[in-house]
Amino acid sequence: MKKVIFFITLVIVLIYCGYLFAVPQYRYYAVKSNLEEYMRIAIERPGLVQETVMSIVNDYELPVKKDDIHITHDDKRYYVKTSWEETVDIFTLYQKTYYFTIDTSKKNSGK
Repeated sequence: MKKVIFFITLVIVLIYCGYLFAVPQYRYYAVKSNLEEYMRIAIERPGLVQETVMSIVNDYELPVKKDDIHITHDDKRYYVKTSWEETVDIFTLYQKTYYFTIDTSKKNSGK
């Protein structure tokens, strides 16, 4: 019986740790996708684009301030560049810091 309880506890802890590591990655890919999609169709004033980008960032509760978002544009479209870091803390025994950067002006190398 002790082995079963230990095994179940171990599985629960592993699932929880996996969740903790997956959340920052999910946020990064979701925000990157939303920003790339929005920048393809954005035709508003730069101030309105900044507000919309902040809205997207706030929806995912990222630690990004308004000053951390840099928006540029050319004749065809807007580009956004931002970065942030998130630290995963597992019971104060292990900490891992992730650094994320989004730059919509760069082409994806996978295409």
